[in-house]
Amino acid sequence: MTNLIVPTSGGTLAMLALGRVSYEQWLKAILPFMLMVYALSWVALFIGQVIGY
Repeated sequence: MTNLIVPTSGGTLAMLALGRVSYEQWLKAILPFMLMVYALSWVALFIGQVIGY
């Protein structure tokens, strides 16, 4: 998941260049999604820890 936002990822930067999308525009679009995914992951980890999974 983090490869979508890491600026050193060659694939991400190449696709952004082909689509003529700046890195700043990409971050504005992907950041809310990434924050939601991280929050859901933390909740899932917390619940798993509480129930002893």
